[in-house]
Amino acid sequence: MCGAVLLVLLAKPWIAMCGAVLLVLLAKPWIAMCGAALLVLLAKPWIAMCGAVLLVLLAKPGIAMCGAVLLVLLAKPWIVMCGAVLLVLLAKPGIAMCGAVLLVLLAKPWIAMCGAVLLVLLAKPWIAMCGAVLLVLLAKPWIAMCGAVLLVLLAKPWIVMCGAVLLVLLAKPWIAMCGAALLVLLAKPWIAMCGAVLLVLLAKPWIAMCGAALLVLLAKPWIAMCGAVLG
Repeated sequence: MCGAVLLVLLAKPWIAMCGAVLLVLLAKPWIAMCGAALLVLLAKPWIAMCGAVLLVLLAKPGIAMCGAVLLVLLAKPWIVMCGAVLLVLLAKPGIAMCGAVLLVLLAKPWIAMCGAVLLVLLAKPWIAMCGAVLLVLLAKPWIAMCGAVLLVLLAKPWIVMCGAVLLVLLAKPWIAMCGAALLVLLAKPWIAMCGAVLLVLLAKPWIAMCGAALLVLLAKPWIAMCGAVLG
């Protein structure tokens, strides 16, 4: 090991790398980690990535996270995604969320959706809502609807209304009706009336009549008359 250390200190970069590799192979874990760190600092990107991987495999969680961060900073997109996944798996919630955000920013839509789901599962309510919004923006209609449902379940009333509106805009008629019903139940009178109008416009006759009845119950006299006429 002493010889390997000398190789690192005395030699040209490519020999120093050999010394670092020797430190990794010959030494106790904490020295191997030093060798891995040297590989990261001394080497070309692809060798630095090897060192980062070694840091992840050999080290305590705090150092493994450093290795994962290096993987994110040094590597091609698909390796960055691996680093981001490692950050999610290895790290405290705050760092796991960073990894999830990286997955969202770097990845193909289906991986970005995974990152968004992780944001929903790992995070405080307001970050979970961000993940739900990302699911709505990034995903196919049926996944966007899941994001909208999450917005409804996780959020304050005004965000729940946004989720309900999204359900109305994105979904098949029967789901849009659920969104409209949510608007009716959750919102101030004038928004509830909008939900009732949506129920009238979107629904089968018997549901439209319910919407018309709601218009009668909720609204000012002139709107109640419209509801009565619709009924």
